[in-house]
Amino acid sequence: MPFAPRFGIFLLSIIFVLLQTQPSSGALTEPQTLKDVKRQDPGVAKSKVSLPEKFDARTQLGQLQPPKITTEILSGTILGLANVPSSIAYAGIAGLHPLTGIWTSFFVGLTSALYGGRPGLIAATASAVCVPLSKITKTMGGLAPEYMQATVLLASALQAAFSLLKLGNLISLVTQPSLFGFMNGLGLVIAKAQMGIFAGLSGIPLLSTVLVALATALIVTIVPRFTTAVPSPLVALPLATVVSSILHLPLKTLGDLAGPDTFSGGLKVLPSVKTKLLPDIPYTKDTLALLFPVAMSISVITFLQTLLASKAVEDAPIKNTLIPETKKNRALMGVALGSSISTFFGGCGGCGLLPFTQLNMNCGGRGMVSSLTQPLCLALFVMVFAPLIAHVPMAAMAGLMFTVARSSIKPLPSYQMAQKAFSSGAPGMAKVDFLALCVSSIVCFKVDMAMGIVLGIVIDRIGRLVIEKMGQAEEGKDSGII
Repeated sequence: MPFAPRFGIFLLSIIFVLLQTQPSSGALTEPQTLKDVKRQDPGVAKSKVSLPEKFDARTQLGQLQPPKITTEILSGTILGLANVPSSIAYAGIAGLHPLTGIWTSFFVGLTSALYGGRPGLIAATASAVCVPLSKITKTMGGLAPEYMQATVLLASALQAAFSLLKLGNLISLVTQPSLFGFMNGLGLVIAKAQMGIFAGLSGIPLLSTVLVALATALIVTIVPRFTTAVPSPLVALPLATVVSSILHLPLKTLGDLAGPDTFSGGLKVLPSVKTKLLPDIPYTKDTLALLFPVAMSISVITFLQTLLASKAVEDAPIKNTLIPETKKNRALMGVALGSSISTFFGGCGGCGLLPFTQLNMNCGGRGMVSSLTQPLCLALFVMVFAPLIAHVPMAAMAGLMFTVARSSIKPLPSYQMAQKAFSSGAPGMAKVDFLALCVSSIVCFKVDMAMGIVLGIVIDRIGRLVIEKMGQAEEGKDSGII
């Protein structure tokens, strides 16, 4: 039997053992944040949960029980695997080698997790960085690596400045309609991105790809109804790999996506270290004029994405878990440091990723352990387990990401806002909220994620001010002042 099926069956056997040793769960309590506990009566809070004065990596790790740590590690493993194709794809956008994207995700994710700020946040390379960078890397020829490093270092410096200026606190300005619109747009973008695996296929290859994607999505959805001992993607992906290998299904794999060099394994896939502290480029006004707009675009978009990903973890409902508040500005600084460090290994920088943070939560990952496991597993996959990872079908990865898209889209809140806006005698603010939701959803999907959420916030805030002014004017008329 080939290597991939044998290893996959071995992995499934381990999962089966974990399922059999799942501990019985005790009484579940409702989720609490630090803010909630502080508002409670001291006696009540003390009876419900023992709250450490400071949340850091050591304190949080000490609070986790073995089953929780197992879930965190397994979730981080899934995220490491999910980040392989995305890192490769993002590197391709910027015209870089696939391994550049993978090692960028490693350094950004590792630094962000160790520096802290938001346990459970998944940071890696992103389209928010690679799309603007492509303007530099694809036009500078042989000097592209030097200019890329300079651009990312400048963007990291700007993001560090945002952190020092406490601009992370501005996330409180994000309104619920604009956030729901962002999530709707994000889900649609994720779903649309997966459709590429079906392009150019017909007959048996198309049918096989569709069936494997659907089966993977179905397994990921159904398994949590029976057990949460193992994240459902860790059941679905090995199963899809084993079945497709045994049946010799005509499917594209990760190896086909990246080429044999990426999954050759061993020490030869390690990145080289840049010996120069600063990139070898002319430091002139013309250079600054070329790099600054790109760096500013990267810093603003990564600023928003990191904060929104952090907010998603903080707002997620979790049972039997105390949720620490996000140290927003520390999370920004962690990503800035990770991006700058990655450039000395040929990397292109990154940010907090909402889709993968959402996937982490779906798999049960909420703490620093899952954030730290993700980059470590990413490195292990390309260095040690490369022969296995190369056989994972792209259709299975697409099926997994379709479930992330489904959980990102907010159909019920969107419907409730629409129903409230169009009901008879609806208040003006309900209509403004629905307008902000629609604009944010459409712009995030069709134009730009950052622009979409900013427009949603602006519409919501302006609408609120106008309605308040109109209300004051009506009160003035009723009182005879006007």
